[in-house]
This record gives sequence, C-alpha cells and structure tokens, in this order.
Amino acid sequence: ATLAAIEGLESQVDNDITPRAKQSSHATIENPVYQGLSVLLGETKAELAASNARVEEYQRRLAELQPQIETIPQIETEYMALIRDYNVISGTYQQLIQRNESAMIAEDAQRTGDTVQFRIIDPPTIPLTPIGPHRPILLSGILLLGIGAGVGIAVLMAEIKGAIYTKNRLIDTFSAPVLGEVSMTWSSAQLKTKKRDIFGVIGCVAAIIIVFTALIYYQLQIVGLPLKAM
Repeated sequence: ATLAAIEGLESQVDNDITPRAKQSSHATIENPVYQGLSVLLGETKAELAASNARVEEYQRRLAELQPQIETIPQIETEYMALIRDYNVISGTYQQLIQRNESAMIAEDAQRTGDTVQFRIIDPPTIPLTPIGPHRPILLSGILLLGIGAGVGIAVLMAEIKGAIYTKNRLIDTFSAPVLGEVSMTWSSAQLKTKKRDIFGVIGCVAAIIIVFTALIYYQLQIVGLPLKAM
C-alpha cells in the first residue's frame, strides 16, 4: 500500500512537471507544489525504508520462533507421558515395599514360632463359693439402711430441737391445763417453701428408686447373675 502511494505521488509529480518542462530550471525549483511533493516523497521513502527494516526484523524473529512453536506440543506430550510413567512406577514401588514388609513379618513369625510354645498352666474354673456378697440383696440392704438412717436422723433432730407441735405433748411436758389452742397460719412464702421441700423429698425418693432399679437390672441382665441365686 505504501509503495502504491509512492508510485502515485511520483506519477503526480511527473504529470505536474511535464507541462512545465520547457520552462527554466530556476522556475521549476521555485514551484511550491513541486517542493511540497518532493519533501513528501522523501519522507515517505524514509518511512518505507524503516517499515521494510521492521518487516525484515519481524520475519527474522518469526523464523527463529517457528521451530520452538512446532516443538511445544511434542514437549507437552512427552511431559504427560513422563508423569504417567512416574505414577505407574511409584504405585509399583509402594506395592513392592508392602510385599517386602509382609514377607519380613511372615519370616520373623515363622522363625520365632518354632521356638515359642504356648501351654495352659491353670485352666479357668468356676469357683464353688462366691467371691463376694449377693449383689441384689446387698443393694436392698443398703437401701433399707439408708432409709432407716434418714428417718432416725430426722427424729433425732426433732428431739434435739425440742419443738412441741400437739396439745397433749404440751400437757405432758409442763403438767398444766391448756385452756385453748391456736392453729398455725402459714404465709404465702412459707407455703411455697413447704411445697418446695415436699417436691424435693419426692424427687430424692424417686431418684433413689430409679438408681436402685438400675443397679438391680445391671446385676441381673448385664453381669448375668442367675435368678435362682436369689
């Protein structure tokens, strides 16, 4: 395209100069159109030379890179093949290590097994007498003992406190006539406290029964104590 433009400019210069060829050379040189076209032609030739130099440089670089571009797919294929072969060889190596370890363990066991002998010295037997108390009976006794101890402590605390709750107890204690009695009046806070204490006692009794039942079940079902032993 640049070469065609230069040829067009040269043709235009020739066409412009031809009608004036009979004039003096001094008039031709002083023509502004001619001078402008000459300057433009020189600049265009310089740009064309520079463009040709860049084209030659790019062609040289392309020629150098072309073999590398052609070898890249081959290099990638060889790389993938090497990765695949490495994985196969690594898997085989791990299998060989495991087989070697298994063979060494088997050889050691065979070598030491010939010299080691196991012999039962005292076979297990069932004892004729129990080694401990009967667990359900023991647990029942502990439960009754705990209940009795709780009731006894409560009665002892009442005696130590010395409170009198009935008219007859007051007469027996002081040997004096009682003209009348006033019933106990409970406030709302006292009633709440009393209900809370009652529920606390009921909860403790229920917890004791649940724990006792669980222990009996454990002894009869988990441990395997025969029912006929009871």
